[in-house]
Amino acid sequence: VPPTPIGTLFDGAAYLASRLGVPLVPIGVGGTEQILASGRSIPRLHRVAVVVGDPIHPRQPDGTRVRRQEIADLTAKLRVELQGCFDEAQALAGVRSASQLGQR
Repeated sequence: VPPTPIGTLFDGAAYLASRLGVPLVPIGVGGTEQILASGRSIPRLHRVAVVVGDPIHPRQPDGTRVRRQEIADLTAKLRVELQGCFDEAQALAGVRSASQLGQR
């Protein structure tokens, strides 16, 4: 089953984490789209799951400028970890992809 890809990530969070020397913590939330699906006006009950990943620690700031490549690498790592957390949360919430729905 192909996972639902997360949206575009920009480098802002990685830049701030690198400049301030603080970790990024990936968090995935699954099941929320089923509560108020597109085109519906009344919410329905659905299981929601939250998965908190391990902190991603940037290198400690040493007073020098943060290189663009370091920021891009940190953003790429965050994307991979966020996708993993989201996929796990979706599975825990019992969310099935469109291809699974046709296999009833």
